[in-house]
Amino acid sequence: MNKKFYEYFKHSSKLPFFYRCNESFSYLYFKNLIDKKEKALKESGVKKNDLVGIRDKDPIEFFSTLFALWKIKTTVVPFSEKMPEKNILGWLEELQVNFLIENTKRFEKDKVEPILCRRLNEQKSQYIEGSGIIILTSGSSGKPKGVLLKEDNLFYSALGTNQFYNFKSQDRWGLTLPHHHIAGLMIPLRCLLAGGSVTLNDSNQSLPLFIREKRPTYLSLVPHQLKEVLNFISTNEDEDEENIFPSLKTVLVGGAFLGLQLKKQARDKKIPLSPTFGLSEMASQVTAQHPQDFLNETPSDHIGSLLPYREMVIDENHRILLGGKTIFSGYITKKQFQPLSSKEGEPKLWQSQDLGRLDEFSKLFLTGRQDKVFISGGENINPFEIETVLIEHEKIESAIAISIPHFKFGEVPFVFYQSEKELSDLELDSYCRNKLHPFKVPHGFSSIKNVSFSTLKPSKDQLSLIARKEIIKKNIFFKTFGDPKKPLVIFIHGFMGNHDDWDYFAQALANKYYCVSLDLPGHGNSPLSSQSFEELSFNLKNVIQSLNKSKCFLIGYSLGGRVALDLFSRYPDLISGIILESCHPGLKSEKEKMLRIKSDEKLFSNISNQNKEDFFKFLNKWYELPLFGNISKQKKFTELLKRRMKNDPKKLKSVMSFFGLGNQGYFFPKIYKSKTPILYISGDQDKKYTKIGQLLQKDSQFLNHSIIEDASHNTHFEKPLQFENLVMNFLNQLNS
Repeated sequence: MNKKFYEYFKHSSKLPFFYRCNESFSYLYFKNLIDKKEKALKESGVKKNDLVGIRDKDPIEFFSTLFALWKIKTTVVPFSEKMPEKNILGWLEELQVNFLIENTKRFEKDKVEPILCRRLNEQKSQYIEGSGIIILTSGSSGKPKGVLLKEDNLFYSALGTNQFYNFKSQDRWGLTLPHHHIAGLMIPLRCLLAGGSVTLNDSNQSLPLFIREKRPTYLSLVPHQLKEVLNFISTNEDEDEENIFPSLKTVLVGGAFLGLQLKKQARDKKIPLSPTFGLSEMASQVTAQHPQDFLNETPSDHIGSLLPYREMVIDENHRILLGGKTIFSGYITKKQFQPLSSKEGEPKLWQSQDLGRLDEFSKLFLTGRQDKVFISGGENINPFEIETVLIEHEKIESAIAISIPHFKFGEVPFVFYQSEKELSDLELDSYCRNKLHPFKVPHGFSSIKNVSFSTLKPSKDQLSLIARKEIIKKNIFFKTFGDPKKPLVIFIHGFMGNHDDWDYFAQALANKYYCVSLDLPGHGNSPLSSQSFEELSFNLKNVIQSLNKSKCFLIGYSLGGRVALDLFSRYPDLISGIILESCHPGLKSEKEKMLRIKSDEKLFSNISNQNKEDFFKFLNKWYELPLFGNISKQKKFTELLKRRMKNDPKKLKSVMSFFGLGNQGYFFPKIYKSKTPILYISGDQDKKYTKIGQLLQKDSQFLNHSIIEDASHNTHFEKPLQFENLVMNFLNQLNS
């Protein structure tokens, strides 16, 4: 029996199908819209068994057109609005698409735009019959393939998901994934079968604020989106944690490997997570862990049990074989159809590229992949495709594309290339952007001439380490002092400073410690490439690991101390001890943070990017702030001003917008709970930060506060010997 989604619009006519901002679109409204579009499409020449491409950014436009096309019994190819024109033209030719529908406008309820439907050819594809969809995905050959799914496959996928989670008509599912992807496409289909609602984030709100204000009960996320939610909870942890997102019943997370650390954080914050395994060939989900089980069980690496209407077998070689009512019909490549089954009636068990095992409770554990495809922010990337594009470059002889860790997307591509002359990153980046989808563009390039290998064919781990070092080299400048075998100490300067600020202290400690002084983004020799605390801490973690260290001590002044606290909050196992000099642990409320952001913007609003005189006046005014005490009377103050004048005011404005106090997390609770030794240093003339130090020491078991006399905010500049003694005593006690 064929199941048709259109029939379900009749069952829930008065209920809202889509929510957008303060506007709702009922099932009846959608049904009428579909009927109008069906008529218009038929008048344009669209017929049964046609293949129709849709490139539509607006979800309401897209889904109303999709349902109208399915009502006509056509097969649809969704294109991302970000896909390069050249790629789209290639697919239109390869799939022999009959019509292309394109729309860039936002759907307006009272002003329905005519459908822009362009006929491309009249030739019928022999493998297209009835209603369905072709999802474009990466294949093991490096060439993207079309995955052909019938409407029945999508129907049973949605039905099985709804049964597994008990999704009801009163539920709202947030559309937080692209609708041209199978995971995003399935959200409205599930809602339709249950009479539920789709909630759109149409005002470009951050994901946490969208959840808070629009109150969806269900969400589908990829791991980097879950990180964003957890970070929001972390910075608001003084609130009642159970009430931060009270509407959420279930949060599906898939599309990439979900580590135990993220699972533990989500469970600690009582997020009803449902780790899931799925793929385009199975119309999205295959297995999932029920959210109640996730909250009640100890976090583990399993990704749940099989959903209804799916079949799964794991063979003796640990290969995952899949089938059931959601399995795809076959692949479409080079104008040819590769059916899933060549014999009529043959069982349709398809061998995926994934490897896994089942435990005694039939829970699935993934153990690897047979191919080299990796997942970046929920997107499949095949290195071979990138290598093929680069080898087409007239100056490149060969290329190796690998994946490297990324703070947001899990993994991203990096390329090693061989050529007679070294090419600039800018040239290669521009070249790739004209040939590849944006998410496939490499995040870095390196000539093979720049690296040496211990073997003829280097391993992926070797290449990954070299690539990470290349990324660090281009993003964070640092100097080293002392013996690399000794304990690592990292010095982090303050706002407008640079690595030279720490030369005296790094040299003084170099006999006992391996010292590193670095330039923060937008300072000294470091470009302004890191644009958030999360990204900066990830890069600093890579610096530590690139030095073959598993632990280090941090010394941070002012902004540098705030960076140290952020690094410590994200990667506590890397930190043996922290020295904070005149450092603010963060603002508690969102209101305080917004006021601080506006204050910082006002502070820099009158500084010209070119006028050095304006910047000089600003610096003098800056150092007249009460927290700096009598610093202007110091003998070396003129020398300090000269160093600060080397800064670029334009960059400093950006630095403040990314790393200002208003953008920082609230770390007081983390310091109070921490068992890592911390030394807080302030000057007695700096009343504000001395008070902060006293407050921290009062409620922290492992934090000591030292006050340097006759000093203000910048104690290491004003009283270097006293500062050195405090630092040396603290480090020596921990290393005795």
